[in-house]
Amino acid sequence: MNITSGKKQRPQRLVVYTPEGFGKSTLGSQFPNPIFLDMEKGGTDHLDINRVTAETYAEAKELVAHVTKNPGEFETLVVDTADWLEKRIADHVCKQHKQDSIEGFGYGKGYTYLAEEFSRFLLSLDGVIAAGMNVLVLAHSHVKPFTPPDAAQGYDRYELKMSRQTAPILKEWCDALLFGNFHTRVQDRQMGKARGVGGTERVLHTEHSAAWDAKNRFGLAPRVAFAIESLSGLIQASAPAKAPESPVEASEAPETGSESPEAPEAADVAPVAHPEIAQLEEMIASAPGLTLEDLNGFLADRGQIGRNEGYGAVGIGYAQRALSNAAGFLNSLTGWKGAQ
Repeated sequence: MNITSGKKQRPQRLVVYTPEGFGKSTLGSQFPNPIFLDMEKGGTDHLDINRVTAETYAEAKELVAHVTKNPGEFETLVVDTADWLEKRIADHVCKQHKQDSIEGFGYGKGYTYLAEEFSRFLLSLDGVIAAGMNVLVLAHSHVKPFTPPDAAQGYDRYELKMSRQTAPILKEWCDALLFGNFHTRVQDRQMGKARGVGGTERVLHTEHSAAWDAKNRFGLAPRVAFAIESLSGLIQASAPAKAPESPVEASEAPETGSESPEAPEAADVAPVAHPEIAQLEEMIASAPGLTLEDLNGFLADRGQIGRNEGYGAVGIGYAQRALSNAAGFLNSLTGWKGAQ
């Protein structure tokens, strides 16, 4: 048994998704010494970068294996994009099982195979993290109708442009899921009509809302500028780390140092304190049979905090939603505890 304590220094798993043509590849090119896994066959031709254009899933795996075995050659692996990677994996699965399409398996079996292979690829990316490199996964967004299970009427929201089997896996895997879009304000007009104004400022949304999925474990403001400066405190420019000896160890990267004393380290970025934390503490303290350790475990299982973090690292948006529906949140926490 290897018990550790405190924050661990390691590169980060970041996912940025936006509408097409928004500039996410350009943002990726500004990360420390990047190598692009170009899954779109020429999608990065306009950038002066190092790249491998992968037309097959096998070629994508080949690059991941190369950077894992050659730490120090690059500092960031940029996957561009996750939805095109999913297409290549689907082609691989169909070829492996001699099917014409992922729908041809019947009973959803094709998507099950797809999700399993996608999970294996993310596990290989953990090996890249352990080798001392940041991993940035870029993806497209699209608008989908959504009806919450506790609501009678649905609404549209932005989601990852991926299948419903793989999108949740990617969202759970990453340290930060960031949604980029233009900031638009709605301005009232006469006769009850409204119009959108603005729409030129590009922003990154860092916390979940009804209109999009997002999360972060770093205490970022709910909305930040779509610029590398907004993320520089999260990006670790690290010296090479020894790759793990087994896949199980790959998800926990060993500590890495930096040759430059000025290099920012993600471990030094502390969550921004907010009063909702004290209210969460009071709510749990007054709930029979629940403890703060239960809260830590619940939030970690939901991907709201890291396994080695406490409830104080939870995003302010999540805390506010929990407090606004205290009874529902406590019921969910109690049900989770009972299932352990």
